[in-house]
Amino acid sequence: MHNKTIILVENNLPMQNLYQRELSRNFHVLVFSDVPGVLEAMEVLPISAVVLEVELPSGKGWSLLETIKQTTNVPVILFSTLDVRKKALHARADAFLLKPVPPTALNDTVVQICGLNPISYYPKLKKEMKNGKR
Repeated sequence: MHNKTIILVENNLPMQNLYQRELSRNFHVLVFSDVPGVLEAMEVLPISAVVLEVELPSGKGWSLLETIKQTTNVPVILFSTLDVRKKALHARADAFLLKPVPPTALNDTVVQICGLNPISYYPKLKKEMKNGKR
């Protein structure tokens, strides 16, 4: 089931662990605390999406988004404690989520952005659909 690889860029360690645990249910997750290493990983691995905390302490989250959008077709989901939704969409982010983001909502967004069939990624829902309960 983990045939898609995504990148999670989150500098808050407890949030990083929480999001990684949820996203790992459906994806292979590469985790970064800041910008260094992200572009290098994208050069050598097929990345399906990037989940990016845009307000990183280094201040380089926005420039990373710009570089990804200029050099790849990889979808980028931005999230932040600041409501920078308009700026994010103007910068060509594929989605914006305002923190705190429930882990399941983040996972749902990544599934949708990656163009995956949600039913195949949620065993309980798949079972209910098969049994005609939904």
